[in-house]
Amino acid sequence: MKPSVPATPPSAPTTPPSAPTTPPIQGTPPVTTPVVPDPPVLPDHTSVLLNDRNDALILSTPYAQLAAGKVWLYPKNYGMDDHDLTVSRDGEQIAQVYLTPGAETTLEVDLAPGIYRFYCSLYNGAHDAAGMNTTIVAR
Repeated sequence: MKPSVPATPPSAPTTPPSAPTTPPIQGTPPVTTPVVPDPPVLPDHTSVLLNDRNDALILSTPYAQLAAGKVWLYPKNYGMDDHDLTVSRDGEQIAQVYLTPGAETTLEVDLAPGIYRFYCSLYNGAHDAAGMNTTIVAR
């Protein structure tokens, strides 16, 4: 009689059973690095439209901001009266140009960072009081 040979055990699995997975937490946003936008590039020029028909002084610059430094202003008188463009800071006149009806010109000014007032000073301030003014920030 032959000695009995133990039966070979069934082969063991070659990969361990997978660990239970934890489902992701619902409603939790992923962690991200915030994106910081570049600061806007401010323009160094703007049109300045003066019009007594609606007592307006309108800039083409969005958000009434200009780059500090050398700036070019392009005023044009769209009204029927004479106008001027006066630029002041803290009550001190920085620049001024006179415009007859239909006239346009270029005015170069050097703006330090700060707040400036653009207005028509003619007729003893009547145009300014009627609304021909605006404020601009140089950054």
